[in-house]
Amino acid sequence: MDDSGFEVNDPDGVDVSHVAPSLPGMTVIVEVEVTAVSGPRIRWSVLSSDDRDTISQGTHHRAVIDTERLIDRVTDKAAQVSTLRDRPPGNLKQQHRALPRTPAHRQLRTFCATTTLGRRTTL
Repeated sequence: MDDSGFEVNDPDGVDVSHVAPSLPGMTVIVEVEVTAVSGPRIRWSVLSSDDRDTISQGTHHRAVIDTERLIDRVTDKAAQVSTLRDRPPGNLKQQHRALPRTPAHRQLRTFCATTTLGRRTTL
């Protein structure tokens, strides 16, 4: 999929409680399970543990959005605001594409697309 596809956004956030410490050198295992998919919204349960205890647990919420539509809406809004302030809005599409993409960020985006859309999609 090219840059005009879908992207995962995080409008709802993360609710995780830290319930126990883990010591340096211990192996930490993180379990993530998709617990609900409702339209574009996705919910995961998250549990991390070491060899002895549960370390943290909680939920993570995301929504799949059409980035081109979002960028168009933001560009329109920026144009309206900059007209009031007499400043050009700049090219938000280029700025969005220029954001740094770390390997972990790419892996999460690919995982989310694979898990929620049922197919491997590069976002």
